Amino acid sequence: ALESLDHIELDDEQREALKDLEQAKAELERVLRQLREEELERTLTQLAARFRKMLELQNQVYEGTVRLDKVAEAERDQDDEIESARLSRLESQIVNEADKALLLLHEEGSSVAFPEAIEQMRGDMRQITERLAAVKVDKITQGLEEDVIAALEEVIATLEKAIKDLEKKKTPPGQQP
Repeated sequence: ALESLDHIELDDEQREALKDLEQAKAELERVLRQLREEELERTLTQLAARFRKMLELQNQVYEGTVRLDKVAEAERDQDDEIESARLSRLESQIVNEADKALLLLHEEGSSVAFPEAIEQMRGDMRQITERLAAVKVDKITQGLEEDVIAALEEVIATLEKAIKDLEKKKTPPGQQP
């Protein structure tokens, strides 16, 4: 809107007012950019914490699955079935955490590929949940768990890098971008 005033003759006071308006506009844009960066950093930090929690739980499930697999199928008793069901419920909690993370990612909306990778990982988690509920603690289940662990580690590394990149990009107070 300010640019359309070029053809109008202005006195010194009006030029000064226009200059002040343009400076105010630039300052507002800078503040908005900073707020968006801070909001993005908060979101990324929340996501990283959520994925770290998921990784911790996934490692617990994996360790439990490996322990159960060491018991020969013929020797498994009700306690082993109960433990497998407990691991299945824990895996189900991880799926719920993945759902919450996906919701955050969709709200943030800056990356399409990232949510797709999480959805694929969530599909593996659901398979793990079903397999553990059926006391299938074999190498297939463990392989799925290892894939999920690797994917979670990769997601966390990606988020941490994005947070560091944002921190580097931040404009020190009082300096122009």
